[in-house]
Amino acid sequence: MKPAHEPALRIVRGPLPVPGDAVSEEIALPVERRTLARRIWRGLASDGAEFGFELTAPLREGDCIWISDTKRYVVRQRPEPVLEVPLPAVPDRAAVVGWIIGNMHCPIERRDGALAVADEGLMRQVLERAGIAYTPATACFRPGGFAGGIAATGHSHVPGVQQAGTQEAGPVRGSVKGNGPDAADAADTRGPAAAGRRADASG
Repeated sequence: MKPAHEPALRIVRGPLPVPGDAVSEEIALPVERRTLARRIWRGLASDGAEFGFELTAPLREGDCIWISDTKRYVVRQRPEPVLEVPLPAVPDRAAVVGWIIGNMHCPIERRDGALAVADEGLMRQVLERAGIAYTPATACFRPGGFAGGIAATGHSHVPGVQQAGTQEAGPVRGSVKGNGPDAADAADTRGPAAAGRRADASG
């Protein structure tokens, strides 16, 4: 039974700033990547608290969504199977790797010296046929991270760029059914693919 002062459904409009001296207990709200890319959805925290989301921009891993006297609720993206593909030190070869992966039109994450893609579909076969090394892993997959803002979601923590989040109790308007992966995911492939084509043509 929930305490009388706690709403049955907490409505979240956006991320909240966490005070520097915060000592409240952190409660995780686990969420899948595809759900996290949506703007309207529902989630259940690890302590059973239910949240409804009506967002102007998708949340990100680590965002604080609700603060009470004793708890703060934080978004925690669920790890998933990924393939980590190291980028060759030679720029032309690195561009070819990016071009091959980009041609799959899948979400891509830039990591330090590597690209990461979801371990699904035909990606393993494509990499193996091209002789490209990869390492399977289980990790939080966050597509993007390219120079120039590729795959930007519109989410910002810079004051004045995005309205501060609010928390309230009440129903969630509209459908909670998502439309699949966020459209920004598809844009991720344009950067490395285009770079690969340019380098390949110049070579």
